[in-house]
Amino acid sequence: MKERLDTWRRGWTHGGEGGHMEERVDTWRRGWTHGGEGGHMKERVDTWRRGWTHGGEGGHMKERVDTWRRGWTHGGEGGHMEERVDTWRRGWTHGGEGGHMEERVDTWRRGWTHGGEGGHMEERVDTWRRGWTHGGEGGHMKERVDTWRRGWTHEGEGGHMEERVDTWRRGWTHGGEGGHMEERVDTWRRGWTHGGEGGHMEERVDT
Repeated sequence: MKERLDTWRRGWTHGGEGGHMEERVDTWRRGWTHGGEGGHMKERVDTWRRGWTHGGEGGHMKERVDTWRRGWTHGGEGGHMEERVDTWRRGWTHGGEGGHMEERVDTWRRGWTHGGEGGHMEERVDTWRRGWTHGGEGGHMKERVDTWRRGWTHEGEGGHMEERVDTWRRGWTHGGEGGHMEERVDTWRRGWTHGGEGGHMEERVDT
């Protein structure tokens, strides 16, 4: 018995409550069965999904998700599976009770599984977060936080993890009972963990 089935499916959705959403799914499925339950089966699934959300309660939010998924199964439960997910998420919130806040998150996730539960998984997350608060009860306060986080996991729970957090905090208080007070705190925190709970941690505080 020989059977071949090819399927192409494309769908685009527009509108909704949150701006524009586009999704495309392409599927190629080819199967050949030869006189039993085994034989040869090949399946490929490609998916592109892009979403942009605009509006909301806090200014502007943009999110894009791209997904490529390819799978080939050969005569059993194992075979080869490849999945790639790319995500770009950018959000800017303006207003609120404390001035200006900006946050940007970029994520790249790629995973390949080969014939079992292990395989290779790579994940990278980059985050930039900046916040400035103005006003309040005590003069002027400015705080900025920048974060870069990258993580790679390889075949287990350990792998390599790198996280960097940079913080600049400057505060000036004017008035009150004691004249003028100025305080500046700069913090650099870098941490690298390698394959366990220990690893390397570096922290610097300038006051």
